[in-house]
Amino acid sequence: MPNTLILGIPLLRAMYGDKSATLLAQIVVLQSLIWYNLLLFLFELNATKAASETTVAVSQASGDEEAPEEAQGKEGGEETQTRARKSKTMLIFLTVGKKLMANPNTHATLLGLIWASIQFRWNIKFPAVVEKSIAILSSGGLGMAMFSLGLFMASRPSIIACGIRMATVAMIMKFIAGPALMAAASTTLGLKGKLLRVAIVQAALPQGIVPFVFAKEYNVHPDILSTGVIFGMLIALPVALVYYLLLAL
Repeated sequence: MPNTLILGIPLLRAMYGDKSATLLAQIVVLQSLIWYNLLLFLFELNATKAASETTVAVSQASGDEEAPEEAQGKEGGEETQTRARKSKTMLIFLTVGKKLMANPNTHATLLGLIWASIQFRWNIKFPAVVEKSIAILSSGGLGMAMFSLGLFMASRPSIIACGIRMATVAMIMKFIAGPALMAAASTTLGLKGKLLRVAIVQAALPQGIVPFVFAKEYNVHPDILSTGVIFGMLIALPVALVYYLLLAL
């Protein structure tokens, strides 16, 4: 998301005017509200499922001596398994719900929407010191995320942490498959003209930092995400310009 704000908004404004920049800002808000929470849900679901499978494996290994007694209670086995699945599902959703409630991206986005509605409805503005303080916090958050990314990559023996082959696959998925899927979906929904071109170029913008932060926290292929962020930022501008020229033909 910060990459979109730094590179994407000025780039699209230069290509397609101020309206495209406004549209991209709205996309960023929707990403914070929907996509990042969905991504966090999937990460937490995966982590909780892996932990529960480990617990089951340990309990089965320690309960081998009690197998004859368990064999006598087969009649209630299915009912017990059904209850266990329901309890497991409820535990997963409760854990994920707590994570989502503690997600600062959700809180910040909702507060921003509420304040924007108030500001535009009644023309109320923050004092200058408050607006500047919020800008400082925003810039500081981006800097800390980039610092975390730099530390992670510096701890790896190679700058291409996931290997050249996987990095190539990641770049192809991001800058070729992504815009192609966006073009297909946008065409299906009836987008034409400038809106279609903005959607395709937006899909070719570099990978955001937030998915890397989640991947590092849950230890789910952070090497691939870190490589995608770094090299995505390096080649995003020429790739976006290529798409702009192709779409102008």
